[in-house]
Formats: sequence, C-alpha cells, structure tokens
Amino acid sequence: MNFSKRKHVILFVAVSSILFVSSASSSSSSSSTATTTTDRYKDDDVDHNGIRGSSDHRPRQQRREQECGECQEEGAVSSAGTFNRRESIFDQLNSEEYESLVEYVTGDGTNIADSTMDDIDSSSKAFNRNYIVFMQLFPPPKAEAIAYLDGDTNNPPDRYAIVTIHRGRERPRDVMQYKIGPIKNGEVQTENAVVEKLLKDNELPWAQRGNYSHLKKYVDDQVFKQAYTLRKLFRAATGGYCFGGDECNGDDNMKYIEYANLATTPEKRITNIHFILQVPNGEFGPSCLLPVPISFQIIENPDIDPSQWETTNFEYCYQGPYESAEALLDAITNGAVEPCAAIRSSNAEWTSTDPIQPVRQDATIKEPISYHSSGKRYVIDKGRDGVGHRVSWLGWTFHIASDQMHGMVVRNLSFQGERLAYELNFQEFFASYSGMGGAGQTVYFDSNWEIGSYSALELGLDCPEDATLLPIIQHKNGAKAEVSHNLMCIFEQPTGEPMWRHELSKSNRVAGIPRTLLKIRVVSVMGNYNYIPTLSLMADGVMKLDVEMGGYLQAGYSVDATQDENQESPFFGTRLHNNMAGLLHDHIIGVKADLDIGGVQNTLMAGKVRYGTYEEATGGRSTKPGSYSYNGVKYMDWTTIDTERGISAKDYDTIIIASDTTNKWGSQRSYEIAFDHTIPSQVFPSDHPVAAATVWQYSNVAITRQKDSERYCSFPSNYQIGTAFPSFDLREFQQQGDDVISEDLVFWIMFGVQHYPKAEDIPVVSNFGSGFVLKPRNMYDRAAFEDLPDNRDVKHPVCIAPSIFNN
Repeated sequence: MNFSKRKHVILFVAVSSILFVSSASSSSSSSSTATTTTDRYKDDDVDHNGIRGSSDHRPRQQRREQECGECQEEGAVSSAGTFNRRESIFDQLNSEEYESLVEYVTGDGTNIADSTMDDIDSSSKAFNRNYIVFMQLFPPPKAEAIAYLDGDTNNPPDRYAIVTIHRGRERPRDVMQYKIGPIKNGEVQTENAVVEKLLKDNELPWAQRGNYSHLKKYVDDQVFKQAYTLRKLFRAATGGYCFGGDECNGDDNMKYIEYANLATTPEKRITNIHFILQVPNGEFGPSCLLPVPISFQIIENPDIDPSQWETTNFEYCYQGPYESAEALLDAITNGAVEPCAAIRSSNAEWTSTDPIQPVRQDATIKEPISYHSSGKRYVIDKGRDGVGHRVSWLGWTFHIASDQMHGMVVRNLSFQGERLAYELNFQEFFASYSGMGGAGQTVYFDSNWEIGSYSALELGLDCPEDATLLPIIQHKNGAKAEVSHNLMCIFEQPTGEPMWRHELSKSNRVAGIPRTLLKIRVVSVMGNYNYIPTLSLMADGVMKLDVEMGGYLQAGYSVDATQDENQESPFFGTRLHNNMAGLLHDHIIGVKADLDIGGVQNTLMAGKVRYGTYEEATGGRSTKPGSYSYNGVKYMDWTTIDTERGISAKDYDTIIIASDTTNKWGSQRSYEIAFDHTIPSQVFPSDHPVAAATVWQYSNVAITRQKDSERYCSFPSNYQIGTAFPSFDLREFQQQGDDVISEDLVFWIMFGVQHYPKAEDIPVVSNFGSGFVLKPRNMYDRAAFEDLPDNRDVKHPVCIAPSIFNN
C-alpha cells in the first residue's frame, strides 16, 4: 500500500469504562486490493447509544482490532514513502565514521591529538596533552547541497567532520577545531585527507574551555581541602555534616556545584563553588532546593601544581568575602560574622513529587488520550542508526537529526513541494540568575552540557501512547558514538479546536476542519532542569518551534524573616521555604533559521500599525478622499531592514520574510514570524561580562547574509566570559554590513521567558515555555487547507490497539 496517500484520522478518547467514538476519515489507497475505511467496516452494528461495536459482535470486533493494529503500525514507519534519499548528506556522524575519525586523528601521521578524553589515564596528563573533546558533522556547503538535493548534479558534497581538540601541549594552551575528511563509506580517506584549522590559534583560550569531567579531580582536591578546613562551619550550617575528610559523612550527603565566575578572563579561569545538601535518595534535582550558605572561588593555573591553586572570596551567609578559609574562621572567632540557621535534609519530604494523600476526587480516573484510530497519516523513512530520519505528513517533508552539542536539527523543510527552510538548528539554551552573594551572578551556557544529550521518552507522559519512538546517535567524550533508542518521538495530535469553522445559516450546518498538529519532540536533561524542544507542523502551512522548561529551581539561601527584613526578597527572588528563596532568572533560547521563502532571495520587513491623516498614511502621495468625514485612518507603516542587524519584536506588529516572487494577486509571497507567549529581551548592559558572547540575545530577529563559515553563534563552553570567540560572534558576522535586500538570508531568532519564582514552583515547576511561529502571508493564492476534506461524517472503525490499552 502507498500509505503516503492514505487519509486517516485521530480519535480522541477517554479511557474509562466507555470508549467515546467521534467521526473518522475515509481511507483510500492506490493498491488494487485495498478498500476504503467506510467499505472495510461498513455494517449496522451500532447500538441505541450510538456506540459502535456491541457485545453481540465479538468475533467481528476482534477482527477489527487486529486489522486496526496492523494499519497503525504500517502507517507509522515505512521505507517505501516518497522521500528525497539525497537528504542523507545531512545525517550525523555514525559509529563507524566516529571510530575512523578517532583512529585517524590520534594516529601518528596527523599529530593533532594524543587521545580521546576517555583514554587519558590520569588527570595530570590532561594539562599537557592534546585530546578529542567532541566531534560533529561539518555541514555541507549550502549551494552544493541544494544543487544535489534538487537534482542539478549527481555528485554529493564531500563529507567532513568538525573535530574539537583541547590542545594541552600547545603554548599557549587553547581549544582548536579542525575540518577533517573527506569521509566515504564510513572511513576517512587518508590518501587525500584534508586537515584544516577552523579557528585561529588561541581564539578559544584554554582558560575559557568548557567544563569536562576529566579535569574535575583537581577541582575536587581543592574543594575537599578547603571544605575540610571549614568542617566545623559546615556541621553548623547543615545540622551535622562536614565535607572532605575521612571523619566527614558529608561526601554522601552534600554536593558541590561549579560554574564560571564573571571575573574570568582569557588568561585566568575562575570557578565559583557552591554547596547543596543531598536529599536522602541522592537525587540531584530536589537537592537543588537545599542550598548551603557557604561558597568560595578557585583560580586555575595550569602551569603550577594544582595543590597550589589559589582559593579566595569565601562567603558564609552572604557575609564576606574573605580571602581564605582561615580568614573566614578568624572572623567568626572574632565575632565579625553572624551565624545563620542550618539547612537540614532530614525533613525534606517537601521536595518530593509523590502525591499527597488523599488525592482529589476523580483524579484516579485514567486521563484522556489521543489515538490514531484509522492509522497514522505520517510516514517515516527511519534511520536505524539514529543519524537522521526523513518524515512526510500532509504535504510536509523534512530531514531531522540531532547534534550532540546543540540539539535538534531540521533540514530541507518543505511544504507542498517547496522548500521553506534549509536549516533550523538550535544554538544555545542560556540561563542567568539573580540573588545575593556569589550565587546571584550565575550564568549557564547549556550547550556546554550537551543540549543533544537526551532522556529516553515515556509514552503517555512525554508523548501520546501510540507515538512513534525513534533512535538517535549519542556521542561520548569524543571517543565513540552509540545508537540510543526512544530518544525522539513523532505523533499527530488533535488540539480539540477547529482549524477553521463557520456556521452556514442558509444550509443550517457548521462547516470546518478539526486542527491537528504533527509534533516532533525530544527532552534535553540539563541537571536540575529538563528542556523539551518541539517542532509542530500544521496542515495549513504553519510551523512552530518551541521549548518548554520544567524541573527543580536553583535556590539560594534566604534568612527567615519578613519580606521587609529579607534582603533576598522581593528584589532577587521569592522566599519559598525555610531558609530558601527561588532566584529570579531567565531562560533564553537561540535558533539559527536559514529560511528560503519562495526561493533564496529574501528581504526582512517589519510593520507597525499607526494612526494618522490620509496624507500621512500615503506618504503625501494622495489627499483625503471626499467620502472621508474625518481625516484619520489606520495604516501599516513598513520598514525594510536593509543592513545586517537585529530587531525587537516588541517594536513592531508584524515581521515578515518576503520573497522576490508574487502570488496570483501581485502580493509578495511571504512568511510571518510571530512569537508565542512572552517576548523577552536581554537586560544586561553592553559592558556586562557576558554581553559580548550573547549578542544574539539582544534582538528577537537578527539577519545576516548566508555564509557557510557562520555555522553557530555560541560555542559549547560555560566560560564565555569577558569576550566573545570571533568565529561564534554575531557581531563579527554582521560587521561587514552586507546588503540584505533580496539576498540569501539567515535569521538568528531569540525567544524565552523571565522566571520570577513563586510558591507554586515547589516542589517542581509546572512546565512553561516559549517559541516562535512561522505562518504564510500571501504565500499562496488561497488558503493552504483547501485540499483537506471534512472527515467528521465518515464512519469510524472500532479500533482499539491492545498495545495501548493493555493496562
């Protein structure tokens, strides 16, 4: 059967004692042996309540269940759909390619790297050796890729990798990225191999490399040493625990968190150390709600023995800082420091997500679910090795994969046979915190912790019960790549509302089509937070990309006092429990969107609705008509963005990407960018230590001319402090001031939320998020949904899949 041409429907059911059946779609096929859904299930076994499939017809019911189950599975995953197999040029590095790259890069001939992170047999060698940190697909040149995709050439672009190396044996030490290849049939072609530096020497200084565990031993040694010096203070602050010594039991009951200090420079790496108590089961998330009010800083110097690294700026209950642990103890002895109340984990039940008893009335009834009753309308060309998947649904086609560092990547997104996006690629998940003391200046560049490191998805929680689960390739420590299953899901879901509807009074009926969404989802695990990116497609040509956040707050210590006496609240956060405040912070998401609307020649335009005289509205080209009784009118004031720069969505009522082509009515074929929920803006001043590295956060839409060399606007390091890395700096991309009228453009899109915590965020935050929508504006001559039938009056097959309802 050609399932790409079949028509199906989603049945929304409540799972309890009765299956409520809505109308279904017909099912057709080009196969000569296929019958329509209405023919296949045509009978009169409808009871007086309108519920199909009475108990008098058990044998037939069982046959239907079997047939529906087969239909469901066939429609979900197929290699026979009409896909552009040439999209395999976008597949991520597979395990064979990864192995070949490691062998080549660490071989004697290249002199690039000595080993991978996994192969460094002692931390001391990491300071003076070159080793692989991570590897990525080197994106093919766009012009070559499009020529190959569109059949203008049969020669695919050569395949290369980006190999990131910590160069410990260089002076000065630095981080380097290389373009290495070509790669064919899983092997680096060594005879004509290219080894090209992608960065200048010391462009990414050693002090600003990412956080990786192979050097953590040295941080551990200093943390244990200083914490043991303060063991009596730790016991007082935690109700009896200390840290770092044989007689201390805090190692199992306490944990430290490290992050970049804002005084970090390209020459000096400064790390903040904060402590949390661990809840009895050791879970990290709820432990973040138990902050210990002791902190200090470590200053790294790779050229001296780590035991001699400087530790400074010791704080206790926001008092200090003191230059050493001994100085803090002296201040306590001399009465210069006031004690504060202890944080305790012995009564931490309030951090648990277990439901309290009794549960509310009717809450134990199973939740409603969405279920593809007649089969799935999407088709997947499923890559078994997890490097990429091709998907087709109701006129949409695309290639989807995942980059280990940056996350979900969508390529060659087309609607009704026309490419709309060459690339949609997450760049960064960023968070910055307020609060008192050192904890009040925390920043996280989450690509440092691998946005593409995913949690296995739970059907019935992360995705509907009959969603299709897909594998994704996962890379480990620059050493190997392995396929992990159930990390991505795809499903079509009803919204419970119409895509369009209208009551036709003359014919006494309501016309319309229910809205459904095709959703593609992953879940990134970032310590205490989970990020849930979702790509949503709609049958009327609308696309949405959003990220939901949820999990446990990062809390700060807070004195138990009235709001007037508490310095933490309400300015920097909210008191949420004894000696704990939820800290004000943001979540900002960066996306690279290489859009090709009606072709590659595009222009960015922004419109503002204004009110003025007729002459003002027309720019003086005409005067007020005599039919106007009052000289005032609303009008759209358009601004054409003619240089590489950014704009804020708050300044305009509409932002469109216009093509050089027109529709039947002479209007420029365009897509509009609209933002979902809130429109954030970064409030850091231009001289803030992270401002240079976060230029992409200061506008909602920034544009540049497309250049293959401008791959990412953020590098996976949490130490992007004080300066930006030029190869990842949006200012560098824009400094030439290239003309952007009717050009191939890239849009650097920013969205997110400001999170001012509240009591309802305990124990965990109810998921919240933000995103953006792309929707057609004059892209077509008429509504893009006109070729969709209204399936509500088509009989539904009685279709229950045992794999879903087996509980």
